[in-house]
Amino acid sequence: MEIRRRSELTWEKLSELFEVSRRSVHHWANGRPMSAGHDRMIRKILAAVRKLDRGDQERTRALLLTVDECTGVSTFDLLRDGRFRCAMRHVDSIPSVESQRTPLSNPAWEARRPPSPVLLVETEQERPDIPANARAVRPRRTSKTAG
Repeated sequence: MEIRRRSELTWEKLSELFEVSRRSVHHWANGRPMSAGHDRMIRKILAAVRKLDRGDQERTRALLLTVDECTGVSTFDLLRDGRFRCAMRHVDSIPSVESQRTPLSNPAWEARRPPSPVLLVETEQERPDIPANARAVRPRRTSKTAG
């Protein structure tokens, strides 16, 4: 799921990357077990995707799928073929982009700070009033016929 979240690859592309069916990828995403070989492969691919991640899914996906002009292969192709060392060298050769985040101002920083624990000491925890819509369960009785 992390590879999908970071790279915005479709289920089809993920199944192509892992060389399995889409159904297997869905099963893994929902917690079904996978073989040890697939687990190792996915961990290596995840390491490469984490290095490629620039904080923007579209950019990460583009870096993953863009074909290198010199070699004629993309990082995606290298990872799919199991050439993890070549893929990592290719990922390391891509220049990283420095973070473009602007720091928060002092008023914004203060507004995001949680309230002081001293203020919370005397507060009461109230349960929300949720009206019940449930009906009572009545057992169904079958009639016994004398036969």
